[in-house]
Amino acid sequence: MGSSQSSSIGSSHSISIHDDDDNDNNQSVRISGTCKNSNTSSTYNTVTADRLWIIENAKKGAQAIGVTLMSPFVVIACPIIGAYEFGTALDQELLTGSCIVDGTLGFLLGVIASPIAPFLVMWQQMEVLFGTTTRPPPLLPSVEYRDHARQSMGLDSDNYYNVAIVGCPGTGKSALLNGLLGYKEGHADAAPVREAADISNTTTTVNAHGARSNSGDKSRGYKHPLLHSLMLWDMPSVNCGSAKQYFHRHCLGAFDALVIVSAERLMATDIKLARRAIDYDVPVFFVRNKADAAIASKIRKMSISNKNASKKSPAEKWASAVAQLTEEVDRTYCRTMRNFGFGTETLYIISAWALQDFVIALKDHKPTAELRLIHEKLLIINLLDAIAEHRRKCITTHAEQEHVDPMTLPV
Repeated sequence: MGSSQSSSIGSSHSISIHDDDDNDNNQSVRISGTCKNSNTSSTYNTVTADRLWIIENAKKGAQAIGVTLMSPFVVIACPIIGAYEFGTALDQELLTGSCIVDGTLGFLLGVIASPIAPFLVMWQQMEVLFGTTTRPPPLLPSVEYRDHARQSMGLDSDNYYNVAIVGCPGTGKSALLNGLLGYKEGHADAAPVREAADISNTTTTVNAHGARSNSGDKSRGYKHPLLHSLMLWDMPSVNCGSAKQYFHRHCLGAFDALVIVSAERLMATDIKLARRAIDYDVPVFFVRNKADAAIASKIRKMSISNKNASKKSPAEKWASAVAQLTEEVDRTYCRTMRNFGFGTETLYIISAWALQDFVIALKDHKPTAELRLIHEKLLIINLLDAIAEHRRKCITTHAEQEHVDPMTLPV
């Protein structure tokens, strides 16, 4: 891949597209399944994001109760600790010169402070459990991390912007990827659409069209036919082990963006992957896929329940169904994302097939005004802006760390 891409993309950090007219190992709810990339059986993780939120808050509540129950011990401990700290101080630190007198003073101060101490302890714990904490600086991928990504899965960060498309089985990741590429199913370069990856021993290969693949975990990079410095990666389904292990096994911290695909609801692994990506300062895009199926279902229900619906034009029916779907997503997806502290501006309602038609129209220089789009165009625009900005930030940060001119560094 990339025989024609000999130069680094660091010298130009903009990508554009033109249009003529968006606990890691929790085992509480699972169904049986087999993970084929190991010698042992595993299970498909079916914990939803809403259930994860309940579990995490239940744990916080249990910790808060534990702190409350510790209050009597704090009251008892304060005088003892005060006497010990004052009585065992170094000679030069003694207030009166006598360990016994200082110990007595410490005991009395502990008695005075003991009624207040439990409330201070509880306040500190509540701040830790339920308060907003400042995020630590992002974990920028090191040279060793990038080299590992290159060796293990063929990730080329020097000549390509890399976008990982991840999600649970059956969410339409490969269909979304083909939509972004503008490839119809059956196209020679299209990603195979499947429910789950067939995982075996890992071997990295490069085909004649520039697609990199690992035969073991089926992560494959597809070079965009229009944007030749953009590589879209079809990642294996998140169905085995923890999200943290998955993130590091597939070196997701070295990517320029993460597109997390879901269908009817957000899963716990979606949230965990997004959290880990934010730790690495990797832009995250949540995609509610299969909007076309949801819209078709709502149109059928309207036709059955509403006699006046038959008088509406197809475009009016579609618009009404989209409005219903948007309200539904706001009640479910948006509420869940807000619970976990994610901004809903990173959520896009998408039909992979509408996205495919849009990109094909762009490739063929055809008008797109008649296409029924929701957030498909917005996803493409914002994704391209985000990966270019992410690469700029990485180059600038590395330059500051090395005290060199950013323009002299490779991407």
